[in-house]
Amino acid sequence: MDSTFHEAKNRFKGRKPKTLPHPKTKFQRQLMRNPYAQALAAPARKCAVTSVVLPKTFLQGYGLMSNPETGEPWWVPRNLDRKEPPTRSDDADFLADETYLADNEEAMTAQDEPASEAEPRQEDKKNTIVTEGPASYLIAHQNLLREFVEKRSPYRQKYQSLLRAGSTWAERLGRLVNKAFWREDMDSFQAEVMRRRIVEGMLETASKVEKDKGKYLIRCETWDDAKEHKHRGCLLYLGQPELEADVATNSPNAPESLPRLSTMVIDGVRYGGKLAVHDLRALLGDEHLAHLRKESSLLRSGSLFLLGRQRTVELQMMLWQLQGYLANE
Repeated sequence: MDSTFHEAKNRFKGRKPKTLPHPKTKFQRQLMRNPYAQALAAPARKCAVTSVVLPKTFLQGYGLMSNPETGEPWWVPRNLDRKEPPTRSDDADFLADETYLADNEEAMTAQDEPASEAEPRQEDKKNTIVTEGPASYLIAHQNLLREFVEKRSPYRQKYQSLLRAGSTWAERLGRLVNKAFWREDMDSFQAEVMRRRIVEGMLETASKVEKDKGKYLIRCETWDDAKEHKHRGCLLYLGQPELEADVATNSPNAPESLPRLSTMVIDGVRYGGKLAVHDLRALLGDEHLAHLRKESSLLRSGSLFLLGRQRTVELQMMLWQLQGYLANE
């Protein structure tokens, strides 16, 4: 074999180096970090009950899933899981267990237990992922779901409009849709799942900060500290820690009460001049807030945190979705 011959023959057959894309402008980078822009850019979908067309971010998708115990179809909310797409067994256990909402702490800590030897590896689980099937959409608002079970409501049992008119699956799933079960506590069930996903996202972000010294979640001693940072997404107020509650009661930086959603205006800046302030005491509740402080040393000692950078856009959108779901409460 003549190495010189092969070298000459293959000299111009090598892959060309990948050309770098055009660098994004500052405005494009700001759009990528902007949860409001990302929400408005989502594909449009139509509410099956009110016929309102909105970006998918403001709607909640629902699909059918078989109850593993009875085999009956159930309506389940879609796209509330931050992790990888659910497998068939994971989805079934998630919905069929009526104690899912009853024992919150047990369900949250169960995720940290080591896997048994009989449990399939993560690589095997990815190979068993199944498609979720068709989905139909409703306006993501708690009051609408409550109306479905009110006796004198004009929207009573209107969930039966899901996967009906205008759906390409209406003929195929007609019988299945007719006998599908709708949880009477779907409004509180969905709110609880959304809160849990936010808690998971915050703990994951806090862990990233503690391990890698990232600046995704920054503790602020005062409200003015947020103005000093360049990458501003939103502010999270957790209330004063228990150990500092007595000392901080008289502090001007420790408001006794905040609305669940408010804004902070920063003058003299071109981007991020108005920050959303989420009061997690009202948004998540005392139980989830206590879990956050217990599991994260970063969140344990502070009361005000700045959430920012592109990595946290998904978490910011989840906070906004929960705010919209609980609006007028």
